[in-house]
Amino acid sequence: MNDSRRAPLTFRQSLRRAYSLATVLPGLVAAKILDEMGVELRCYPVLFGHQTLEMEYCLRKTHNETREKKTVFLKCFSAPNGYLLKKHKKLVTIIELPKLLSWYYYKCLMANHKTEKWNILPAQRYKEMFQNPIVWNEYPPVLEFTDQEHEQGRTILREMGLEPGEYICFHTRESAYALSYLPQLIASRRPKKSSSPNVASPEESVSKLEKILLQRYRHSDPLVYGKAMKSLANRGVKSVRVGSVVAGKLEISEPYVVDYAGNFRSQLGDLGDFSDIYLMAHCKFFLGTATGVKDLAMTLNKPIVLVNIFPWPWINLPLHRNSIYLPKKVFNRNVNRIMTFSDLVDFSKSHDWRKMYRDDFILEHGIEVVDNTEIEIDEAVIEMSERLDGHWCDEPLVEMYQTQLKALYTADTQMHMFQSRMSSSFLKRNAELI
Repeated sequence: MNDSRRAPLTFRQSLRRAYSLATVLPGLVAAKILDEMGVELRCYPVLFGHQTLEMEYCLRKTHNETREKKTVFLKCFSAPNGYLLKKHKKLVTIIELPKLLSWYYYKCLMANHKTEKWNILPAQRYKEMFQNPIVWNEYPPVLEFTDQEHEQGRTILREMGLEPGEYICFHTRESAYALSYLPQLIASRRPKKSSSPNVASPEESVSKLEKILLQRYRHSDPLVYGKAMKSLANRGVKSVRVGSVVAGKLEISEPYVVDYAGNFRSQLGDLGDFSDIYLMAHCKFFLGTATGVKDLAMTLNKPIVLVNIFPWPWINLPLHRNSIYLPKKVFNRNVNRIMTFSDLVDFSKSHDWRKMYRDDFILEHGIEVVDNTEIEIDEAVIEMSERLDGHWCDEPLVEMYQTQLKALYTADTQMHMFQSRMSSSFLKRNAELI
């Protein structure tokens, strides 16, 4: 059931909302005037996936299409990746706001988003971004490395025993990054420290968020890649664990596995942000879950094997035609069966996925997730490797299944323009779920 009804506001809530609106109104009016003059203000993204994907989308549109308005990004808070920020500053106008103005602009953004009738300070237009296959499949990446950066990057690769194109990057979602970065972001958005005992600290807020069912269901164990990494090693391809902050070192000690995130990155100091990007740019393909690291792979046009996807489909699909995906299966206790792909597509249409941040929502709908197995991931990785090497042949039966699956994504599905494919072996094995 799609419960879109809201309880009426109390007098105090109405008064507080009116005061907030009066406070931000001058800023909204100023933004509107600039918009009429052909200048569009946007907030420079503060989360890594958004920094990579949203900025890349905007820059590809700017470089390859005629635009009526000039986009100016306002940097309000810390940037997740300093190297990307430096590169973006050379390609588009980015103005760094002082803390008080940053807080005020953020308040304006929140007021604009809550009042959906306005479009004075546009969001990054997710619907447009996810429904534009030309940008992601026809336009080249905007990011380019200088000769000096190539020299630095090749040195870093050699120190880890890597050669461009002869390794993959892999990553899984875990809580370490969120617990490290998000408290700083939340604190920077508050104008001053609150002395109220009812206001949770940034650390408490993030810790509570990471413990909810949705976040735990989004996680997966990197050890589940073990079989796939061995298959790649038999093909002469190494596997590199990436990520800026991880919970600990990888519990795999094999010569074909490089724990860059656990062993090397912290030693690079200021070069860490650069090496994150350079490593991804020169890998054969990316293997991982739906995180900001996946978005980096997408901005660099790298082939992606996206596994253990949850929620699915929502916005958790690779947009490139050279990519493969594997969703987690979802068991519904209320009907005592695995939900079909059609069930899941319909579910994503009728419910805002943000509701899944509430444990009571997941429990009410009887949702339990089933992780992908080592074998399923191994088969998807082998398929990607053989496709890239030119050895893969599509079976007519599987192509029929792919067509039937794609037909489920009607025009009212947010991701209906995606170009990637479900893993052939996974689809064949689970054809009854179409």
